[in-house]
Amino acid sequence: MRVLFLTNIPNPYRNSFFDLLGREVELDVLYEAKYNKRKFDKVEASPHYNALFLSESELHPSKVNTKVFRYLKRKKYDLIVATTYNCLTELAAIFYMILFRIPYHLEIDGGFAKTQEKPLNRWIKRTVISHAQSWWSPNQPSDDFLKAYGAKAEKIHRYPFTSLYAKDILDTIPSNSAKEQLRTQLGITQSNVILTVGQFIHRKGFDVLLKSLEDFPLDVEVLIVGDKPTQTYLDLLPKSGKAQIRFLNFMSKGELANYYQAADLFVLPTREDIWGLVINEAMANGLPVITTTRCGSALELVEENLNGFLVQPEDEAQLRHRMLEVLSDPIRMHQMSLNSLLKIRGYSFEAMARTHLDVWKARVTK
Repeated sequence: MRVLFLTNIPNPYRNSFFDLLGREVELDVLYEAKYNKRKFDKVEASPHYNALFLSESELHPSKVNTKVFRYLKRKKYDLIVATTYNCLTELAAIFYMILFRIPYHLEIDGGFAKTQEKPLNRWIKRTVISHAQSWWSPNQPSDDFLKAYGAKAEKIHRYPFTSLYAKDILDTIPSNSAKEQLRTQLGITQSNVILTVGQFIHRKGFDVLLKSLEDFPLDVEVLIVGDKPTQTYLDLLPKSGKAQIRFLNFMSKGELANYYQAADLFVLPTREDIWGLVINEAMANGLPVITTTRCGSALELVEENLNGFLVQPEDEAQLRHRMLEVLSDPIRMHQMSLNSLLKIRGYSFEAMARTHLDVWKARVTK
């Protein structure tokens, strides 16, 4: 089987998935560009698939690279999978396939159906989505999103979206002594540790987290990893209470694993993340999770009162209450940690690749 994936730039989690797929099928991945300065550093492709680049430079989402049509004209693929339509090149490629009746499949990393949007945006989404042959979705809200724009429920395939190999998922939660050793190495001094990871942008909701920590009654060190804070966030630092806030710059996956394993609780107060892979990573390191009802991964992975809680976006009081509830009960927190590890077991690159291959092989044998 020869398969083509259309996407914008290489990124670490998709490339690992492509690496495993390429061991089983003849795989071409057509990237629009080599990198995007605002998102990922340059990522090397794998020898197990053919990495094709329309441009050797930076991504330009608002321009159409007409080279994409050369690959589609050849019609040499058994299967073409589009993964984005937010960049004009990929959007033009999909419209080209619709116009010339080239079958394609659509895979998304998440989505929420909107009740109100501009008519042109709605028309574009409905055209792109409804003309696909089948759809790949990571959770129920994404199913609902696709169906709202014309996808057929019986042709939606569910897949475990992830950024982890099976080996990245801990066998058991770190012991108290292992945690203490890590905390000493990382300069953590408090008995309770909350971790959050992400960019300092409004959507991530870190302002909500900081406000919820005012007059916090427990000794807690809150580690916010991902960027240097702007003055807006510095102005929100709690003026009283026992919470200590540390801002840490972006770090590698290996460095970040130490912080996950040193923490007690992971919090993501997002206003909206269509997925949010940091939830996968936190659970893989044995952390209970508190996030919002607008976090796509949590709607699939976080079970209320079993391995965490979902709160309403921007609800500081609810967020504060849940953080105190988890941190105040070590026995319950321990069980939630174990439940996170059990829940995340099926969310590996290996499982992600196997799900696709099983569907494709069944399609070939029909």
